[in-house]
Amino acid sequence: VAAADAHGGTIASLGSAVELIDTRIERSLAVDGAAIFCLGGSLSLLRSTIRDSAASREGGAIALVSASNATLRGVSLDNNTAFLGGGALYLADASRLMLVDSFVTRCEAGTVGGAL
Repeated sequence: VAAADAHGGTIASLGSAVELIDTRIERSLAVDGAAIFCLGGSLSLLRSTIRDSAASREGGAIALVSASNATLRGVSLDNNTAFLGGGALYLADASRLMLVDSFVTRCEAGTVGGAL
């Protein structure tokens, strides 16, 4: 578990391409993107799980900002929370997301977007 004052408690991608296959991330903490923070890059998750993670601002599991692109296939986002918005996923600044055969369950946010 990474420091709770950073972006991306497990992975912080700044303009890079990240691909995770058959990956499990649990109990991550961060300001934005508790498990994964992507700034201007791309993210591909396949058959993976992110659970029990918390952001003190946005993106209880994943935060995508600055025109990031993400594809999630066969992904489970479970029991993630964000104090402000995007309990599971937070998207901003023209970021794009494609969800395929994925599940978002028991995610919460304090102000807007319990899931997205």
